[in-house]
Amino acid sequence: MTQQVILIVDDQEDNRAIFSAVLEHHGYTVIEAENGRKSLDLALTHQPGLILMDLHMPVIDGWEATRLLRGDERTSRIPILAVTAEDRTSQARLRDAGFCAFLQKPVHPRSLIRAVARCLQCDDDAGMWVELVDEMDPPAR
Repeated sequence: MTQQVILIVDDQEDNRAIFSAVLEHHGYTVIEAENGRKSLDLALTHQPGLILMDLHMPVIDGWEATRLLRGDERTSRIPILAVTAEDRTSQARLRDAGFCAFLQKPVHPRSLIRAVARCLQCDDDAGMWVELVDEMDPPAR
């Protein structure tokens, strides 16, 4: 079985370190970018199976990086999971922008692994939205 490569894009080094440690512990190969500009280059070079994208970063933010990735046929089918402090009210905007799903920070390691596994199933259809249920949330009544 080939190891899945995951690109983590976040301007906060602590976030990248935590996500990397969790993902590597579960057998994923991780590459990192601290901004959207670097993510474009790494996505072209490494063709990751999934991109974890922060939305608010310097140089090029996650919104613009995703738009550029979607506009390039070489990267248009890579699923992109938004990892953001924004709340669920932006879900429609995220879907319309080309993300496959989103996780709200702070992210529990178990939620991260489940979301990654679900989003990796989207590689045949980058436009598919994955509805994630965070098991750390209390059940609706």
